[in-house]
Amino acid sequence: MKPYLTIDFKVISNKFSHTPYFNDYSKRIPIHNRIKELSKQGLGYRKIHRVLVKEKWKIGKSPTCVDTMIKKMKKREKFLNQKVVIKLSDI
Repeated sequence: MKPYLTIDFKVISNKFSHTPYFNDYSKRIPIHNRIKELSKQGLGYRKIHRVLVKEKWKIGKSPTCVDTMIKKMKKREKFLNQKVVIKLSDI
C-alpha cells in the first residue's frame, strides 16, 4: 500500500454564498453616491430625503426609505469587504 498525503481545506468566504449583495446595482449608484455625500455632511435620513425630493430624484414618499437604503448600503459594504479565510487541516 502506498502512503498518501491528504489535506482537507475549507474556504470560508462570502464569494461562495448565495446572497442578494452580488446583484447588479449599477442603476442605483448615482443615488447611492448622493446619499453617501449627504450623510458625510452630517445630515440625517429625513433631511437627506428632503434634499433628494427637492433635487427631483426618484425616491419613495417616506423618509424611512432613505434610512433603509443607508442600512442596506452599510450591510452590503461590510459583507463584500470581508477578507477571505482559508483553513487547512492536515490529516
